Amino acid sequence: MVGGLRAKGFGLFVEVSPHPVLTTAVEESVRAADEESDGEGFVGVGGVEAVVVGTLRKETDEREAIREAVGRLYASGIEVEWERVNGGRGRCVKLPAYPWLRQRYWADVDTAGLPPGVRSLRAFSAGGHPLLGRRLDAATGGRQHFWETDLSAARAGYLNDHRVNGAVVLPGAAYVEMALAGAREVFGGVAVELERVTFERMLVLNEDESQRVQLVIEVIDEQNALFKFFSREEANGGEAAGASQPPPNNWSLLAAGNMRLTAEGSDGSGEESRQALEEIQQRCTRQQSALNHYQQLSERALDYGPSFQVVTELWAGAYEVLGTLELGDDLARDLHRYRLHPVLLDAAFQTLISALGDSEEIEDEEATYLPVGIKSLRWHGPVGSGLRYRSHLVRRPAAEGQAAGRELEADLCLMDEAGQVKVEVSGLRARRVGNGRGAESSVAGWFYQLQWQAVPEPCVVLEMAGSGRWLILADTQGVGRRFAERLRGAGAEAVVVSAGDDYQRQSEAEYRVDVREPEHFRRLLREVAAGDERPQPLKVIHLWGLDVRGAAYASAEELMRGQQHGCGSLLHLMQSLSAEEWQGRVWAATRGAQAVGAEGQQHGAEEAGEPGEVEAAQSSLWGLGRAIAHEQPGQWGGLIDLDPRADAEQCAGQIIDEVAQGAEGGTAAERQVGYRAGQRYVLRLVRAAHHLRAAEAQRKSGQDGERPALSPAGDRPFTLELTKHGILDNLVLRAVERTAPKPGHVEIKAVASSLNFKDVLLAFGTSPDPSVSLGEECAGVITAMGEGVEGLAVGDEVVSIVPYGSFSSFVMTPAPVVLPKPSHLSFEQAAAMPTVFMTAHYALTHIGRLSAGERVLIHYAAGGVGLAAVRVAQQSGAEVFATAGSEEKREYLRKLGIKHVMDSRTPDFARQVMEITEGHGVDVILNSTTGALLMKSLEVLAPYGRFVEIGKPDIYGNTRLDMGYFRKCVTFSAVDLIHMRHKHPERLAQLFREVMSIYGPDEVFPLPVKVFKAGHIVDAFRDMAQGKHIGKLVVQMQDPEALIAPAAE
Repeated sequence: MVGGLRAKGFGLFVEVSPHPVLTTAVEESVRAADEESDGEGFVGVGGVEAVVVGTLRKETDEREAIREAVGRLYASGIEVEWERVNGGRGRCVKLPAYPWLRQRYWADVDTAGLPPGVRSLRAFSAGGHPLLGRRLDAATGGRQHFWETDLSAARAGYLNDHRVNGAVVLPGAAYVEMALAGAREVFGGVAVELERVTFERMLVLNEDESQRVQLVIEVIDEQNALFKFFSREEANGGEAAGASQPPPNNWSLLAAGNMRLTAEGSDGSGEESRQALEEIQQRCTRQQSALNHYQQLSERALDYGPSFQVVTELWAGAYEVLGTLELGDDLARDLHRYRLHPVLLDAAFQTLISALGDSEEIEDEEATYLPVGIKSLRWHGPVGSGLRYRSHLVRRPAAEGQAAGRELEADLCLMDEAGQVKVEVSGLRARRVGNGRGAESSVAGWFYQLQWQAVPEPCVVLEMAGSGRWLILADTQGVGRRFAERLRGAGAEAVVVSAGDDYQRQSEAEYRVDVREPEHFRRLLREVAAGDERPQPLKVIHLWGLDVRGAAYASAEELMRGQQHGCGSLLHLMQSLSAEEWQGRVWAATRGAQAVGAEGQQHGAEEAGEPGEVEAAQSSLWGLGRAIAHEQPGQWGGLIDLDPRADAEQCAGQIIDEVAQGAEGGTAAERQVGYRAGQRYVLRLVRAAHHLRAAEAQRKSGQDGERPALSPAGDRPFTLELTKHGILDNLVLRAVERTAPKPGHVEIKAVASSLNFKDVLLAFGTSPDPSVSLGEECAGVITAMGEGVEGLAVGDEVVSIVPYGSFSSFVMTPAPVVLPKPSHLSFEQAAAMPTVFMTAHYALTHIGRLSAGERVLIHYAAGGVGLAAVRVAQQSGAEVFATAGSEEKREYLRKLGIKHVMDSRTPDFARQVMEITEGHGVDVILNSTTGALLMKSLEVLAPYGRFVEIGKPDIYGNTRLDMGYFRKCVTFSAVDLIHMRHKHPERLAQLFREVMSIYGPDEVFPLPVKVFKAGHIVDAFRDMAQGKHIGKLVVQMQDPEALIAPAAE
């Protein structure tokens, strides 16, 4: 079908699927159709070459994959509605008006003396090979054939990922591929065998300077030829000194060998192809993860980036390795231009070390080995992007006078899935060229770091954990309950303890305690042991931390209460065990609290489109647990980070795998363990020298993405950029270019921008809506206007909502959400108004219908929204009940004339409200509490009351709500202005105008603000995260002394 469509002139094929399964097959069909044409090949619709595009890719962020696909479509001539792609952010730059014909033209010109850029004529061979270069005519006749190219790290981008001791090195596999490609141009597409290949000299590639490389093939007869690779060290930026003098003959030999044509139609059948893959698998039983494989190579100073990390599976036996290779999608698209892609062959070379296992032949476990020769390499036909390989180490004694392990030899075989041999390598020799990272004399070599490494799951049986008494501090997600059921099924005594707001013994095996009360823990231990003739060893699993979900906490105060639930309860437990002199062992579990997996990324999170996200609210348990391990090692079992994508049953199994090893009082094999996607990980201490070297090199070049070279802003415009989620130090101010406003938009010179708690969540990577931008409101002066803007003028002092991010020295925003700044307010006070007053006004007036004489309960009333709500309620004539988390904040509220001020950290506010109202309750509640406090708030809602929820944790956590509360005919509503901005922007603009007209002229009650300069914006984020401020935090964006990074290229 594809061939038929191609024959009719169709040139664009898009595969819409979760992963491009058919893309390679479609490309092959297109090529086959082109080869059957009249020799010129189809060029698709409108003269454009055929384009085959996939949409999504597994283990790749969906947005990134879609953008890449759209980019390829646009490059092929397809019109794209960019505003739908980028959400209206940024600007599209028009390319030159003349058309791109996408045709190659070759000119035979003398490039001597021309600028280096002209030498790009050598970029491709006549056959379009990416590495081979331009074929040269030889004056000596037809027996010698020459190719010349200029290679650099930028020449073929994936070469940047092949590094030896930090330097980009052309892999030996690249010489093999270039020799095979040259043989194709000389002899045609026949099977070839390379013999007696030697790699004489390592070619180091620079980013900015090219190395001129020449391939010479000298034909001996119809079946045999010699080949050699040379490079030339050039002066003065690549050209030889002296424009009128010929360059000196300073060519250096890089590699050499023989090539021989094999029998026509050879299918590569031999010993390897006759052996079933299943038989090889039976011999190779020791599985090694790809992560461990590349970590092992890294310790030997062989640093492979993503493009070269194509080993997906690896099993090792006695001097033998079997594995699979899978070329990345980006490289697979160009596979047809290679005979044997260097990345695939190099990956097979990599496994030579894995074939050694724990061999005594290698004295230095961190020695660096590089290929120095190949006895024979036979290429039997086209190689696909996915292969299986077999590596067999050839054992031979060391030569006289040579240290053992100085040189290794192996045979390799690359096969397709059917076991058909595609490439045979005999006598691959690798020589030790250094002592790896251990020999580094620099200070960088002294540093180590903790790294998660994959290990096999332990072999345990449930009965190992099933004896004795277990105390399970159970979570609300069902993990603790499932763990208890499995223990009881194995004959153990399991007592389940849930967290609540009082102490209650519900049955012999069920208790409830208040996590904030230390006495409850001591009482629990005494009652559990009641009736024992002698104290029994107690095994405890702490699971309450699983309920601490920081992804959507509405304030720092809520986050701190979560720490009481997790860390506070663990601390009370350990103190009680010590006070009562209990013998036993305690484990604590979290879920997604550590960056477990390759490269610090949380394995499995990528599938959910959330690469590297960590449940930061639970991470503090790891800090406390490590401290307990030092102070009370005899009672500490360890820390277990469960898979955030596993269900309760799977999590219970992961816990059993760990606690069973140390349940009988012995030391567990591992004290810090993580699980991701069925894989078990443990922490290991590894050398960090290569990371430090890379960071230092990036710092010197000013290209460090996380901490670039900084300089004072001066009058340069800049914006706040988050280089990576997780820590606030990744916030960087970066220089940007100003752009002209679009129609209906205005540009504002932002004098002040306000900070909200959602910005902190976004920086930590825990926002429930990661699509929003940093900052959403500002005050400043209009500097430019787009077409169609009325009622505003350049120079106007304004306050605005900014949907594209307000932490910039100049912001762009739609004109309908730009209003005059109240004259009596400073820019900082004005910037603090929009979001909090819109939230409070909409929640209490529109949704809550608060009226004079009614009672309203406002939680966290000392925050920005809380103080705005106090003003809205007071203006409406309602009686205000307020809560706050510290005495300082409560005293501030009393000074505002609020009589009923209570503690927001305890549920006692409910009792106080009911006492003050004589059992009636309040008519409206503005709530941002969670869990038990939310339920307590519902208890004080009067009949026909209105409960307005502005928090997010319980909504995004899908918390259940008891329908019994609605017998009083109450209503429960949620308010989310971000949602309104996306779905009803015109309603948001109307609300903004309404709020500013009502509360803007109010000279009595401007919100208290704490001001930071832009250069100290990270400090503002830290203050917001700690939640100790009153009112709003505002950043002054006009700060010429602020240190900013260079503009992104």
